[in-house]
Amino acid sequence: MPNNRIEYPKKVSPKGIAVYPHLNKPDDKFGDPTFKVTLRVPEEDAQDFISEVQAVLDRIKAGKDDLLRPDDAKRLAQGLKQKKLKAAEPAFVQETDDDGTPTGDVLLKFKAAGQYKDKDGNIKQRTIRFIDAAKQPITKAPEVWGGSTLRVRAQLMPWVNGQFSYGVKLGIDLVQIIELRSSGSGSSVNTAGFDDEDGYTTTASSDAGSNREAPAGVSDGSEEDGDF
Repeated sequence: MPNNRIEYPKKVSPKGIAVYPHLNKPDDKFGDPTFKVTLRVPEEDAQDFISEVQAVLDRIKAGKDDLLRPDDAKRLAQGLKQKKLKAAEPAFVQETDDDGTPTGDVLLKFKAAGQYKDKDGNIKQRTIRFIDAAKQPITKAPEVWGGSTLRVRAQLMPWVNGQFSYGVKLGIDLVQIIELRSSGSGSSVNTAGFDDEDGYTTTASSDAGSNREAPAGVSDGSEEDGDF
């Protein structure tokens, strides 16, 4: 049965090159403020991650609603009953050049709402959490520009809309900066799923952790770390 608090599965992406990142502040150009980043990843490196996302998509197609919010679960049941359920464009796409020829890379698209509601219904501003290549928390995030090498731990968040389209949002749970491209670092966090990398490092602050914001992918504004 659906529930109001859902433990979404999490998956760490392969290393990729950031394309048009909005991780330091949300993009509000086209409506609700949204943190987002696309990672360009070699196709062979992305297969394991894509398989995990596809498994969640297959669950929805099969009518399993345990990872859906109540309203989405109702739409799933209605869409299946009316035989109108249809897959939306996935959050992973094969990159092509200007001639439509595959480049050999895959684009993984990650997003997180810039605001959330706490348990009392108050609107709070969200921030993205970062770790460095050595898995050290970053207290003050540098500006992350396109061309940076990143990993993203994503929450796999399925949805069904009013037109009975369904998909999986790749919510941003934690970002690892491996190589930084920028114009110019955390409380203890569980870094399960990430590997140590040679690259960008930060010095963990002893007093970090006060004034923490909710993890970017959590749907109900909870400040619990989940599997961190």
